[in-house]
Amino acid sequence: MNYDYIEITLFICVVVITIILIVFNSKDKNKPRNTEAVDTGVFCIKEPRFVKNLFCVGWGVASICLIGSFFSCIWNGFTLGNIITVLGFLCFEFFNLYCLLRTKNWKISVNKEQILYRNLFGVTKEYNFKEILVKQKNNSAIVAYKDNKKVFSIGTELIEYADFLWWAVKYKVYVK
Repeated sequence: MNYDYIEITLFICVVVITIILIVFNSKDKNKPRNTEAVDTGVFCIKEPRFVKNLFCVGWGVASICLIGSFFSCIWNGFTLGNIITVLGFLCFEFFNLYCLLRTKNWKISVNKEQILYRNLFGVTKEYNFKEILVKQKNNSAIVAYKDNKKVFSIGTELIEYADFLWWAVKYKVYVK
């Protein structure tokens, strides 16, 4: 039986789905930076668009490699090396899907004193600046705690990091 047509069709499907994901993420443009965020106290923190596109491409590459290694198993037999390769690419596939879901769902919305945090699974929790404690972690992120439990963290590479930190200092919940 000739598997060439099936493999080529699967490759084309993966490439098309990857392109659709990238276009979908490009239409989900982040709003331009709110320069009045410090004055109004209303802003939103999300993952940058390039990170979403990076994981879309990673998912596409992982899918193509997984399909190729699977067909290699079929053509060359299920040897230990082929099975380990398939399992490795399968792990890489799940890692990229996890990261893609995280970048799509993760969001922190700040509306003056109110903080809405949406996690990986889309579960939204509401916090207040007066309930949390914000600490600096290794000059790479700030971490918010509630009742000595980590609630969320914001990396210094995000544009809105300074806005959140300014409001944390204003409400006197920031600890160096």
